[in-house]
Amino acid sequence: MHISQIFIYPIKSLAGIKLEKSKFDYLGLEHDRRWMLIDENNNFITQRELPEMANFYPFFENNILFVRYKKTNEIIEINEEDFIVSKKVTIWSAELKALSGTQKYRDWFSERLNNKVDLVKFDLRSKRYVDGRYALQKELTAFTDGFPFLIIGQESLNDLNKRLINPINIERFRPNFVFEEGDAFVEDEFNFFSIGLNKFQAVKPCSRCVIITRNTNSLISNSEPLKVLAKYRMKNNKVYFGQNLIAGQPKGEISVGDIIKLN
Repeated sequence: MHISQIFIYPIKSLAGIKLEKSKFDYLGLEHDRRWMLIDENNNFITQRELPEMANFYPFFENNILFVRYKKTNEIIEINEEDFIVSKKVTIWSAELKALSGTQKYRDWFSERLNNKVDLVKFDLRSKRYVDGRYALQKELTAFTDGFPFLIIGQESLNDLNKRLINPINIERFRPNFVFEEGDAFVEDEFNFFSIGLNKFQAVKPCSRCVIITRNTNSLISNSEPLKVLAKYRMKNNKVYFGQNLIAGQPKGEISVGDIIKLN
């Protein structure tokens, strides 16, 4: 088995960026979910509430983050130095301090989403711990749904697509790592393993929500993927697809082609 695709999502729930390699640290892949949008009550928002978020495409140039709005091709530069005002935000059950940007970010995203939102950056002074039931050493994460990494096997998607009338792409599931070879859903059996020289542990299957039912280009929803998965991937009233990971080391680098070895 080997890594075939790597993705990061710099701003939570916006489009992802496909990479050939990526460094990682204790929070996850470099730049992954280090920003997010919040509503007027300082609660995080995603495509669950605002499907239009899928039309925003982050990209990097000279290590500077930009976001392109697909409908108009307008682009905004995200300057990290603009994020200095501390603000308490809520993501799921966690409350933590983040850094709010200047008014131009609020205006730009709010106008295009037709909702009042603010863009915030993860404050490295904050500590957001993963669920203690799955942690090894009080591991941390940034603005992910709960864990710093997500891995999915290409054969798992192939298995699902054979059951669908309309096949879907892996981007629907927003993984960090995709791997080839191995049986469908072999990632269910991962425990301690390595990717190249880097150690990881699979700690919890990833439960899926309605986001996977929405075409990321047309934004049209079709319940088929979730309904089909529910027929053979449901446990405790939740549909599972992919594995959440924590790293067994503080930093490293992953590249497409890296070999996966199970311990």
